[in-house]
Amino acid sequence: MEYRILGPLEVLGDDGTPVALAGMRERTLLASLLLSANHVVSTDRLIDVLWGEEPPPSASNALQVYVSKLRRKLESASSTSPIRTQHPGYVLTTLPGELDAARFEELVRLSETTGPKEAVARLGEALSLWRGDVLAGLAPEVSLADSARLDELRLVAIERRVEAELSLGLHDELVAGLESLASKNPLREQLKGQLMIALYRCGRQADALAVYRRTRTTLAEELGIDPSKPLQDLELAILNQAPEISAPTVDTVEQPPAASTRSEVPLTFLFTDIEGSTALLRRLGEDVYAEVLAQHHSLIRSCLATLSFPRFSGRVG
Repeated sequence: MEYRILGPLEVLGDDGTPVALAGMRERTLLASLLLSANHVVSTDRLIDVLWGEEPPPSASNALQVYVSKLRRKLESASSTSPIRTQHPGYVLTTLPGELDAARFEELVRLSETTGPKEAVARLGEALSLWRGDVLAGLAPEVSLADSARLDELRLVAIERRVEAELSLGLHDELVAGLESLASKNPLREQLKGQLMIALYRCGRQADALAVYRRTRTTLAEELGIDPSKPLQDLELAILNQAPEISAPTVDTVEQPPAASTRSEVPLTFLFTDIEGSTALLRRLGEDVYAEVLAQHHSLIRSCLATLSFPRFSGRVG
């Protein structure tokens, strides 16, 4: 059997033939059982999903009829009997690989312990299982919590794949897709940062910095907050053209990192800020504030040039 919930609800029998599902209540019943696959779903929960807060007096008997019909359909398409009665309700048993959402989560989990090339392959396979919104076409309350969790994991998988692709030097291929993703998820700082890196590595430093300025404005207007420290650090690294954000070399991509033989040495960091920067940004606007920020960085660098440190990180802010 194959159960698909990462998109419109679909069921394929052992021979790959689609199982015809009749009516919204039968589809909703199956969806509810699949969202809790291998766990008991209570009769009360199923009645509530199928009929809402005011079920008819015959709801319990009607539920038994719906379950019986669905059980016969699944049994005719499979060598097993997936649905069984178990107090206080029913459980639908799925085998490994039968439910697309479970397969998706397993592939994402496996990608965490692999190198970038294999991670790209596994995450690509995981994301290919998606055919649309979770249980598209059914009432949203059927899968509200599960849909939100799976949607979040989908974005995490996308971000992990992009991170792996950036480490493989594929920034040229990522820009267009990242621009679309970042636009659809304006508060997702991870995607914004990945877009900034991809643009910078494509020789588009000004565009990368413009992404940061737009993100800062969006966060201030929508949430009243500044960008996270990692995103602020990335902006400074781009301004300073820091070597650690440069595109990986061929040797770096193709060869595993060698064990470090360097001895530890002290690192010196200097953190600075412009007092009242958020208010200043709102008063001056992005373009004028960018000039003020550039002057600030220039002043700090000129001061540091007169000093001597064993090693300096190269970042100012």
